[in-house]
This record gives sequence, C-alpha cells and structure tokens, in this order.
Amino acid sequence: MHIRPWETADAAEVAALCAAGLPLDPYAADYPGMLLRRQGIGLVATDGGMIVGTALGSNRSEDEGSLDLLVVAEDFRREGIARRLVTTLEHRLADQGATRIVVEGNAPYYVWPGVDLHYTSAICFFEDSGYERGRCVVNMDVDLDAISLDTSDDEKRLLAGGIEIREATEADRDALHAWLSAGSGWPPAGWPPGWADEAVASLGREKAGCHLALSEGKPVAFCAYGVNQPHIIGPMATDHAVRSRGIGMTLMKRCYADQRAQGIAVAEISWVGPLSLFSDRLKARIRRCFWQYGKPLKAEVSDGVE
Repeated sequence: MHIRPWETADAAEVAALCAAGLPLDPYAADYPGMLLRRQGIGLVATDGGMIVGTALGSNRSEDEGSLDLLVVAEDFRREGIARRLVTTLEHRLADQGATRIVVEGNAPYYVWPGVDLHYTSAICFFEDSGYERGRCVVNMDVDLDAISLDTSDDEKRLLAGGIEIREATEADRDALHAWLSAGSGWPPAGWPPGWADEAVASLGREKAGCHLALSEGKPVAFCAYGVNQPHIIGPMATDHAVRSRGIGMTLMKRCYADQRAQGIAVAEISWVGPLSLFSDRLKARIRRCFWQYGKPLKAEVSDGVE
C-alpha cells in the first residue's frame, strides 16, 4: 500500500470511491471536486495501482488545520489505511505550522459539520486515534411539499417597513462580502469566520443561490443555498437591528422555492439552531447528528508521503 499526493487524473476514481464509501450522502461523488476548489492537501492510498482510500485537508488559520474528508474502500478497511492517511495529513499540516487539527467543517467549502454518528467506523477511528470529542451539532430536514412557500404577503409587509427582499446577483457580491466581513450584525465577535466567502460562493453557480434583505440599499440579512450541496440551506443570518420581523424565514422560503423548482423534495438545514424555531415554523426534523473532534499536533514531524 502506497500513500501519495492527489493528482488531477485521480478525480474520477476518487469520486467513485466516495460514492461507494459514503452511503448516507447522495452527492458524495462531488465532494472531492468541491473541497479542492480551494488550495489544500489531497492524499490517496493505492494498492496495486488502484485507489483504495483518500484524505483531504486544509488550513483553517495559521495554526489550525482541518481534516475535511476521509474515505477508505469497504474491502480495505481495518488494514491501517485510514491511520496512515490521517497521520500523513497531520504531518503535512504540522509542517505548515498547524498546532491543532479539527474535524468540524472548514467554510466556505465543507462536507459536514463533524463526523456523522451513523458512520460508526469513523467515530471509532477518531475515538481511538487521540482525537477529543467536542460539540454535537445537527442537520434538519424540511419536506418542501409539506409547507407553504408563498412569501408575497410577508414581502409586502416588510417593504412597507423599509425592508426590500430580492434575489442576490453578482452585482451584490462586494457589498454582501463587506457586510459579513465587518461582523457588525453579531457582536461582540462578529459573524463566524468563512461566512462571507461561503455566502458569495453561492452567486452565479448552477443549483445555488442567495436571497437578500436590504435596508436603504444595504444588506441586513441573507440566506444562501447550494454552496456545497444542492439540497443544503445555509448559511443565513439577520442583523440584530432588524430581527424578530420574520425576515429570515421569508428568505429561507424563497430559497426553498428555488430548490423545489429544481426538483428537490427534501431540503437540509446544515449546522442548525435554534432547533425549536425551525421545528415549529418549517416542520423540520433532525436527520443527521455529528460529533466534532480535535487533536493537538506535534511540531517535529516528517512529510510521511512515500
């Protein structure tokens, strides 16, 4: 078994590996290409020239790395392949200055907000590999045929109060990114890192989009969808100054209407909270639960690629 860097020619084989190895994920074949939109570390494990495992990682900050994807073919599990892939990735990240690695999604491009509890072998791997368990986060499903997506009355009400609701376009890219980067809407720490890039990544892309609320021509709320997977809603946020007016729900329903028009019957809200709000308003139900993990990295390591 040989560990080497991911190459462009590996794309189709790695996509097939992900599709077969991640049965809970209908868009798994698209994951490698999506994650590699940004510069990161891609590794594959080969046996007799056949790719039997892959690990992808990236930098979250100067001193923190992220394990973004880990898949090993079913027939080659429990042979130490995952451990060798992850150890090599840890070494590469440490060589780049990371003192810690996390498994919790690295916006704007990520697959999950942690490790799905139903992927038992993955949970066992991280528990046995020195990773510390952190928060539990969830995704919720929304049946788009079970709720009304008509927002016309809400949009009229909001417009009368000075809030314009419309679809975002490429012309909004700079203003949306600047607003989210400034962090004025979520004191004291500002909007979560990566949201600005994640929001604008939805613009001008097939099966993705974003809807905005504007006050005096400036963004005060947004909801994006399809950034990493067509059926996923998020991120979304509303400025504190205009909360409790139904803006966020109006924007979400507009996104859901777009998704339903694309043939999506069930949408998924990623990394969601507060749970009761979405359960009450959208009949959303918890579908997937994820544990987040982290581990300190040693500074003096070798590359590890054979």
